[in-house]
Formats: sequence, C-alpha cells, structure tokens
Amino acid sequence: MAELESGRLRAAGLEVAYDSAGHGSPPLVLVHGFMASRTDFQDVLPILGERRRAIAYDLRGHGDTSHAPDPQSYTLDRLAEDLGQVLDRLGLGRVHLLGHSMGGMVAHRFALSAPERVQSLILSNTSAHPVTLSRELMMKTPPWLFDRTTKSWEKVDTQGALFLRGHFGAVPSLGHSLRSIRCPTLALVGADDPQFRTTIQEIAREIPGATLVELEGVGHQPHLEAPGRWVDEVERHLAQHSG
Repeated sequence: MAELESGRLRAAGLEVAYDSAGHGSPPLVLVHGFMASRTDFQDVLPILGERRRAIAYDLRGHGDTSHAPDPQSYTLDRLAEDLGQVLDRLGLGRVHLLGHSMGGMVAHRFALSAPERVQSLILSNTSAHPVTLSRELMMKTPPWLFDRTTKSWEKVDTQGALFLRGHFGAVPSLGHSLRSIRCPTLALVGADDPQFRTTIQEIAREIPGATLVELEGVGHQPHLEAPGRWVDEVERHLAQHSG
C-alpha cells in the first residue's frame, strides 16, 4: 500500500487539511459527506494510492479544516468553489472526482461548473435533489459504524452545519441538468441505503452513459462497511477511464 501523508494548504481563506497517498495522474480526489471528514477514507486511500495519487481533504468547517467566519457561507455551490481552489493549490489540473453523500452533491456541481477539470466522476450514495436527512438512515447505521462516524461530529462547525443542513434541504433540484455531464460516471450505492438508493438510480438515468452499481448487504457508507468491494468497483472504473 502507498504511504499516507498529511498536509495543510491555504485555500478560500481557510486552512485546509488533506491526506495524500501515492503518485501518478490523473489523480483521484475524494470528497466526504455531511458531518464527516477525510478520515472516512483513511483506510482506502493507501490502497487507491497504489496506482495513482489519491487525495482526501476536509471541507470547510469539518475535520481539521478551519471554520468559516460566516455560517451562511456553508452552501453547496461554495463548497464546489472551495474544491476548485484546493485543486489549484495542489497544482492539479484534470482529476478523477469521487464524492460520497453530500460530497457527491459537491462533486456533480463541480463537474457541471468545470467539466474540463473532471476526467471521470464517481458518485456514491448521493442525490441531485433537496435532501432532508431521514431518521431511518440513522436507525439503520450499525452501532460500530455509528460510534466511528460520531467521532467526526466533535470537530464540526455547529453553526455552519445547522445552516448547511437547512440549505441542502432547500436547494433546487439539478435533475435534468445532469444530462449535460459528459465525463464517464460511476453511480455507486449500497443496496440497503434507505434514502439514497433511489436517488442514485435517478442520477444514473440522467447522466448519459453512467454505470450503476449496487452493493448488496451494504448501507449508506459502503467505503466503510464493505471497503474491499467498494475499492474493487472504484478501481474497475478508474482502470477504464484513466487514458
């Protein structure tokens, strides 16, 4: 496995924390979900870094990235703008882009706004519609996984998260806008995800040529619940679209 290295950079007026593994291009950039952090990917990043550079960073107000002074700056469009600045500071041009849950909402917005920078897109357990977090989603999280994910909550900017939660419940649906995405896309979801299985299926129908993969016996966080199978699907996609 590739060695995991941590770093910090200045982007969007914030100190952004990131982890990196491996070398080679096009690199893979991973974007975590709401109330999570780059540590979600710490187990899979060294594996993904065996064949290319793989990078995961903390979104504003999450993990070890600094909190923004204005809670109303926590919007999906602003997070997509932040992503572009992070790529600039890392000296990255065209990348494979992977987003999980809210990170997927950031990723497909970035793909729409800067298509020339996205070699391919991997959208995991996410939505192109407004999202209100369901109680069923929380109830179906295995206890061991719930304990792990709640550790990330301690570092989250509380005011920013409150604004963001309301924001992505009210944003307009992108829906048919996804039809303009032309890069190769993998729509990846746990078949037991109670909230996002149907929305991923819709995304796969909207994006031309998208491939849909459902992992049986897996819920909302397949990169943590079934990392081996999740990595296999991601690697299969990257092998096909890295030319």
